[in-house]
Amino acid sequence: MKSLLLLSLFLLTCKTLVFAQGIDVRYDKNRDMSVYKTFGFGEGEVITPPDERVMNESKTKGIVIDIISEELIEKGLTKLDSGADLTVSFIVGAVDRTEINTVGPLGGTPGQLERRSNVSNTREGSLVITIHDKSKHLVWRINGSGRSDLGQPDQLIREVVAKGFKKFSIKPPKKKRK
Repeated sequence: MKSLLLLSLFLLTCKTLVFAQGIDVRYDKNRDMSVYKTFGFGEGEVITPPDERVMNESKTKGIVIDIISEELIEKGLTKLDSGADLTVSFIVGAVDRTEINTVGPLGGTPGQLERRSNVSNTREGSLVITIHDKSKHLVWRINGSGRSDLGQPDQLIREVVAKGFKKFSIKPPKKKRK
């Protein structure tokens, strides 16, 4: 029983290391989304330095497009190659970060006289998704970032997309009763 509890705690800790830590969603709450029926993809850019990429550029773009497509199709939109009501663009990237924390004599354990440093390496990813209509008006913007310490960028992308499109709906807005 104790080992099962420890295993569950370990898996929960690992799972949280992958998920998005910051999501900012911007959209016009008064916009009637029910007028949009189709979507297509515009520009997609991978900004990770080539020597730090876990996957090649075309594979990364393909994963982002597939995950966004799944989400928008689930919301009721149809994907088109051209002439769509909405155009989806994105920028995705990741950088390796090194954090160094130094603990001095007063921040350490009793009796410790020397300074100690702790070095941790993390990978921070970000994804920005913008959706414009045919008249180039911004309809939806998602800006998400988070740590992906387990080297699975698709999980971080999936989490940003899911949280970012949580309130996205093409159903007609409910009319307020007077």
